[in-house]
Amino acid sequence: MSAIISVYAQALAGILFILGWKMRGTSILMIINFTVAIIMVHLGQSFEEMTAVLYMLIASLALLFTGAGRYSIERN
Repeated sequence: MSAIISVYAQALAGILFILGWKMRGTSILMIINFTVAIIMVHLGQSFEEMTAVLYMLIASLALLFTGAGRYSIERN
């Protein structure tokens, strides 16, 4: 069940990231998603096996702090 929810959350977040809409809320959702994935699935793995998940977690953290950017839907 968690894997199915994670897949749909990542798909929805990917679309919202591309559009640049609701970036901070989506980033928080993805930070929670990838933190749970690291704890539940990747905790015993080597750093090389966790690299993709860590990259996505760091990218979500960066988007949380930087926001949507210049060419987004929610540009002020």
